[in-house]
Amino acid sequence: MLARRGMTHARAMRKRPNIAVVGAGWAGLACARLLQDNGFQVKVFEASRTIGGRARGLQVKLGAETYDLDNGQHLLIGAYRAVRALLTRYGNPQSYRFDAPDFRIRFQRASSSQSISQPMSQTMSQPMQLAKSGWPRQLHRMLATDPRPAGKQQSNQLLDRLALGLSQLSWLSGARSIPWPSLLELAALMRYARLQPPPMSCSVTSWLSGLGLRQSLVQRWIAALCESALNCPFDEACAMRLATVLNEAMASPQFDASDWMHQACDLSELLANGLAQGSAATTAKSEASALELYTANRVVGLTASPSSGDQAFTTHTWKLAIAGSDEHAGPFDALILALEPQSALALAIASQGAASDPPRCLLRLHKLLDDLPKPLGILTRWLMLPDATRHCAGSNKRHDGVGAGVFRTPEALKPELLLKAHGPSAWLFPRSNKPFQNASSASDSSQAFGLVISAQRDPVQARSYADAIQEDFDLRPLSHKDVYEHRAATPSVAQRMWPAFNHFESEGLWLAGDWVADNSGQMLPASLESALRSAFACAQAIESREWQMRTGKRLTEVPAYAAPSSG
Repeated sequence: MLARRGMTHARAMRKRPNIAVVGAGWAGLACARLLQDNGFQVKVFEASRTIGGRARGLQVKLGAETYDLDNGQHLLIGAYRAVRALLTRYGNPQSYRFDAPDFRIRFQRASSSQSISQPMSQTMSQPMQLAKSGWPRQLHRMLATDPRPAGKQQSNQLLDRLALGLSQLSWLSGARSIPWPSLLELAALMRYARLQPPPMSCSVTSWLSGLGLRQSLVQRWIAALCESALNCPFDEACAMRLATVLNEAMASPQFDASDWMHQACDLSELLANGLAQGSAATTAKSEASALELYTANRVVGLTASPSSGDQAFTTHTWKLAIAGSDEHAGPFDALILALEPQSALALAIASQGAASDPPRCLLRLHKLLDDLPKPLGILTRWLMLPDATRHCAGSNKRHDGVGAGVFRTPEALKPELLLKAHGPSAWLFPRSNKPFQNASSASDSSQAFGLVISAQRDPVQARSYADAIQEDFDLRPLSHKDVYEHRAATPSVAQRMWPAFNHFESEGLWLAGDWVADNSGQMLPASLESALRSAFACAQAIESREWQMRTGKRLTEVPAYAAPSSG
């Protein structure tokens, strides 16, 4: 590769830059793994003793049982191309699978205090029952395998529109017990998002004002989507990022874009450990070596010095001050900050205070981070229900055992979106830790359920909301454990842009995280997918820069995450 014609000996012999990654969440681990697998020297520094950031495994004691769960429940979908690309390389296929969406929406109407929450099929008009037949998905699969010759695949707009319509219908049919009037409005909303995407400056409320939504279920569903997908209250949410969610996750012609991932392990085992080790723990040994990972090493200061020599990688080299150590780590030719924004801001402020003449990029980074909306919290209340086959919220048939729950059929073991007429919504997810070859579904043997409430500013208030939702939807756990992430995700507030990953590239500083833009033009909300896309962008930019310095030519073909195959 280095012996190409026209490459000077000095360039060919040039040492590859050594890189520091601060933060071992999914973004930092992915950055380090992609760079190390391409021959770069990488060191990863993590303040805590565990890796994975806000998407890590956690042992949770519920009653007498200890469950391998997570610090917060995450919903991963088929449209998450970067997540799927890394799962394919470093995940264990027995620990996850993608299936068509299949969930229930339960809505409590505004009424007197004596009202009891019931499944919508009992309180509203006849629900749609397409999910059981599965024909929209089957027909969509047929269209996804395009039989037309390569040169004529763009000629038949009818088939393309049919594929798009089926993708919407497949997702909507996965939501059990939605009455027809609400379904029609949801379909109109998806069409509106695709044909009339809003500008960045537009809020969700102003964007939807012309749509004339009349179904209270749809209005609450949109508010719930803003809370869970954008981690933002409805009245502050960015319309463009909501439209991106609708288009990528629910109205994409890609066959499996709307599929939901079911996991049979915690988030650390799902991907973080595989990224750190170079392969999934249970698969055949990979040639990739483990990352050079320094846990319990809190970086408390950054020092930048001007680079010397005409072969310098960037204008600065970097050293890291580590808590409890008198010596600095480094120097490094490149630094990747893969921290949540409040931690990155604190580090930038501390670094400025410790330097007599801090580099201008740290001052600009301080200003950039200070302008971001402050992260909101997410409460995940892990519930141990009496028995996975005996619990069914909203049923009137009681179980007489201890911690009286409700009889539940295996068919009802689906994720549920719990909507109240007022206040925050909640998702209820069943969890299992059995490999999929030993269980017919992700929730067959699960007694652990995650009740998730997003976009919260106060943990005490969030717990109060969870108590009220348990009461209103008749959730009676034997035991529960609250996990509150104070800085879960940057809210997708209207008129706010994410900073670009390469904003400080010339100074040798890159940014990675769910709050970072990958410059693709897709306005994703803060999510695991946006975190990994920023990681791919950083790794590709550093490789491209190094190749150009080594060869004198721009790298035109950069490695990128591939869209998953349909099927």
